[in-house]
Amino acid sequence: MAKETVTPPSPSPITPPASPCVIGDREAYGYFYGQFSRPKLVARSDSSTRPWASIVGGYQGWPTKRYFANVGYHERLASFWLTPSKRDELVELLDSMSVQFTTIDPVRIVEPKERDYTGEMAMVGHRALAVAIKPDTLSREKGLEVVVACKALLQRHGIDDVECLIREAECFSSAGPLKFEEPTPFLHGWTAHIHIPTTSTLGTSIATTRTPEIEGTRGFYVASKRSGKLYFLTCRHVVLPCNSAEDNVEYKYTDPSQPRIGVIQPSPESFEGTRKRAKKELKDWENNPNKGGGTIPVPRVIEQLKPELPILDRWKDPSDRVIGHVVYSPPLVAGAKHQEYTLDVAVCEVDPSLLDANNFLGNVVDWGNTLGFCLTSYGFEFSPETRLQRLNGFVPMDEMVKPGSKSLSEPGEDTECLVVSKRGAASEVTFGKANNLPSLRTYEFGTGSKLRALQWGIFRFNQGKTKNFSERGGDSGATVFDSRGRIFGLVTGWSGNKEDVAITYAMPAEFAVAEISKRWEKVHTNVLEREPQRTFGSLFLSSIISLFKFPLLSFLPSLFK
Repeated sequence: MAKETVTPPSPSPITPPASPCVIGDREAYGYFYGQFSRPKLVARSDSSTRPWASIVGGYQGWPTKRYFANVGYHERLASFWLTPSKRDELVELLDSMSVQFTTIDPVRIVEPKERDYTGEMAMVGHRALAVAIKPDTLSREKGLEVVVACKALLQRHGIDDVECLIREAECFSSAGPLKFEEPTPFLHGWTAHIHIPTTSTLGTSIATTRTPEIEGTRGFYVASKRSGKLYFLTCRHVVLPCNSAEDNVEYKYTDPSQPRIGVIQPSPESFEGTRKRAKKELKDWENNPNKGGGTIPVPRVIEQLKPELPILDRWKDPSDRVIGHVVYSPPLVAGAKHQEYTLDVAVCEVDPSLLDANNFLGNVVDWGNTLGFCLTSYGFEFSPETRLQRLNGFVPMDEMVKPGSKSLSEPGEDTECLVVSKRGAASEVTFGKANNLPSLRTYEFGTGSKLRALQWGIFRFNQGKTKNFSERGGDSGATVFDSRGRIFGLVTGWSGNKEDVAITYAMPAEFAVAEISKRWEKVHTNVLEREPQRTFGSLFLSSIISLFKFPLLSFLPSLFK
């Protein structure tokens, strides 16, 4: 009997993943409903694998609150993004498709999923390279072609789990002297915000005598290793606005006969705002003795606030508020080839007559009346006897990518990041989460020339619950630091729209100081010990002179008579 042959069933055909599709109006305007700047979506590579119909599910019928967060550590993406030749492949691809991008931001797209047993909303997210373009410069159909090509490029580099999207967003830059006032005592927290603008602590408003209408923030101090002179850093675009490629040249103050670019603290606008605020607050406290429901010692607040008005009167004349002048600024460029970060920095010399042992405490930030929040929510280290946060050292750039044990961590996902803070002229003290990879930003000059360089993105600390890390203008130059008091960088600008900030950008401080030391003169941040370096000749001479101080050698001077 013949043996029956059993034919095995043929395998089911593998269904290829659905191709991305052109998005509709509701998705374009509602996709980033949770982002306060509400950028308009143009295209995304996962429009079919995460279809719009299945991801709409916001609370009580509202769109899903979807927003940007730090990208977290992703080894393959970090290797791709931090290798200039690989990153340039993406830039060349976008340029070849005529994409007028303002930034490229490695991010996580975060959205609520469901409430857990505690009633808290669980969050889920996926990583993406978020390309920002100028409004109305790319159709959705063309945008679809771009994200498909970008996704294919990532896949060729072995990165299958990172999407690409395009949204509309612009990028902006936020830009007989008295002695500095001494910082107020610890218990004067309720009035510190009025007093801080006249002190030497970091984060105060500045402008220049040449462009008093442009406001920025005074950054951290550095000292010359050669001369011991004291300087502070801020952004170049704050003190030397650059409107064309011809303006973007190195600035050096080398000759006393050369006109100075004086630096005013606080800026005229900020000073008038502080005076009005002080008068209004004093009136409110005096007219409302029960303000704060009995939890605030109103008489003490009034007692602390009244002396601030005469202090502000002493600072009324702008010529008395010139605290120094610009001495050096390299052109706005991308830095060294292996570290193509934005070099947007200026060095300003501090008038030494402003300083004394009581009013100059080095690189410190006055928390003002935010001290309670620092203690309970953000884990910052500072002196318990004062409101001052002392800054020491830099955050290494490799730790920005992959934070250490002191980082802020979100359990369950590889999303560790550094928690950072700053005091800025526009938004005062804020807290944020630093991204794990830098963004690529496009600078355009009026002549049509472009500069592209890396900047580090910072997101608001808690979406919907805390304010933006920076405001739309005036925070440029502010010193960003982490919870261990290490200097992270200087705020250089932001992306979003004219109504709201989506991402704040910072230039790494370690990089900026290294470039200044290489291009101009060597500087350091240990400014309380800023003795000049002594040459061999001066050391030899001082050694000989010191010999004459010893009684046994007192006969030596007679030999030279």
